[in-house]
Amino acid sequence: IRMNQADLAQLAGTSRESVSRFLADLERSGVVKAGRGQVTILEPARLGNYIF
Repeated sequence: IRMNQADLAQLAGTSRESVSRFLADLERSGVVKAGRGQVTILEPARLGNYIF
């Protein structure tokens, strides 16, 4: 997904800081890889466990 954290935050209706913490958690878990202006989903099935 080519989108920065501010765009993701706006889309989700939350703060950029919350998105940053959430992405860091997902990255530590090996679910995503976050880079500059993009997020690569490594484990799509596991990502569903974080969505509520």
